[in-house]
Amino acid sequence: MKEDDPFAADPSPPPTSQAARKREPDPFADDRKPTQSDAAPPMRILLVAAETAQRSLGISRTTLDLLVRSGELRCRRIRGRVLFAVDELERFARGEDGKE
Repeated sequence: MKEDDPFAADPSPPPTSQAARKREPDPFADDRKPTQSDAAPPMRILLVAAETAQRSLGISRTTLDLLVRSGELRCRRIRGRVLFAVDELERFARGEDGKE
């Protein structure tokens, strides 16, 4: 074989895998294991459906509707759904006045 031949085989075979190659460590890599403070805080539920609200308060759907109509319990309507703020349910359960 000629040394000038561009199609001649490379005498040294390439490494078989990346593990076979030596790599320098990445100076920007974060090798720490994630801790509790690194994790995102759990998402807090803000609004619940009427069924969840009535079960949380231990009342019937009829009583829930009566409380909304009387103004003792406030709800939000979003695209046809009746939703209750968790803070509002807690306020009502504590016996605080909801009328302003």
